[in-house]
Amino acid sequence: MIPPVSMISQASKYLWWRRYGSWQAEVRKAFKEYRLTRKPCMICGTQNSEAHHADYDKPLDVDFLCQRHHLQFHARLNKEFLQRNRRRYSLAFHNQVLSEFRREYLQPELPL
Repeated sequence: MIPPVSMISQASKYLWWRRYGSWQAEVRKAFKEYRLTRKPCMICGTQNSEAHHADYDKPLDVDFLCQRHHLQFHARLNKEFLQRNRRRYSLAFHNQVLSEFRREYLQPELPL
């Protein structure tokens, strides 16, 4: 029996989707039906971007990051999760780390 996705913790939703569903198929279908348009990377503006999901309950609520920044963000998210000794992954925690990540990259360099 397939467990309902609402009964699963946020950290386990990725594994649930990998096994029972496909948010990627939802995103591809939305692109095809013009319900979702690909946007440039929110950090560097590169046109070749990927969809990043903050919440797997909302497969079409995505941010767009290039592959480089997508990997860097997930590495940062994992590092912050471990450093802050979090027991549960929450959407609020994800959004906090994402805003810190964006601020770090979008801050203009100070003159020397």
